[in-house]
Amino acid sequence: MIRSTSFACLAAGLIVGVVLVVACGDDSPVDVDAADASCDCPAAEPPLAGRITRVRSDNPLSPGGSGVSAAFCPIGAVALGGACEIQILDANVVLMSTSFTVGDPHGYRCDWETVGATMPYTGTAEVVCLTPAP
Repeated sequence: MIRSTSFACLAAGLIVGVVLVVACGDDSPVDVDAADASCDCPAAEPPLAGRITRVRSDNPLSPGGSGVSAAFCPIGAVALGGACEIQILDANVVLMSTSFTVGDPHGYRCDWETVGATMPYTGTAEVVCLTPAP
């Protein structure tokens, strides 16, 4: 008795599984999915390749004060991120703050402090931009 009940449950589970696979598969005689067979989706945005650019700007940093470096995206592009760097490392040249610039064009700004520096340096700001789709 127990074997026949177990066999009946196994057979019923197998039949239900096959029915579900056939009903939801591509070879189904009738569509049971909620979506239509045709795609009426809006056109996708163009690929990002070639639309992401980097703009760098070098600005002199005078010793004994502070300086600013800023790089800006082309008009209409959106700033995604940015970076600040100095070519020669010096403990007396300190990056005080970094931020996106407000307005158009979008950009990235680096604020430097050079109070203890004894020679001029060059601060570089870089912004990563996304140009709009054509």
